[in-house]
Amino acid sequence: MFGRKRTVYLRVYPDELRLKCIENSKLSELVANPRFSTRRLLIGEFSAAEELLLDGLEALFGAEWQQLRPRILIQPMAMLEGGLSTVEQIILEELAVAGRARRVVIHTGKLLTDDEVLDHFV
Repeated sequence: MFGRKRTVYLRVYPDELRLKCIENSKLSELVANPRFSTRRLLIGEFSAAEELLLDGLEALFGAEWQQLRPRILIQPMAMLEGGLSTVEQIILEELAVAGRARRVVIHTGKLLTDDEVLDHFV
């Protein structure tokens, strides 16, 4: 796995993360405990979201995930009224950095197919 590209499609719901490795179609769906969403922010408790993401990456890639530098496309799935603020964008980018991302793309809009996810990194 070390030399191969890994692309993760991360959808963020209130207190839930859904991860998919595009290259092998493996899925990981996790519910937060403790919660990471607040009344005003999709990710209001960063450390709880970070811990859940790391658990999800380990579920996708096993112990080797710590040697990987995946490309991560993040799609917030709620609390998008009026678009993302700069602060919300930074939170999402920092979450991906915590997951050792080598490249981060934030997408708002429709759900993406695997090919559409990969197109964001061309």
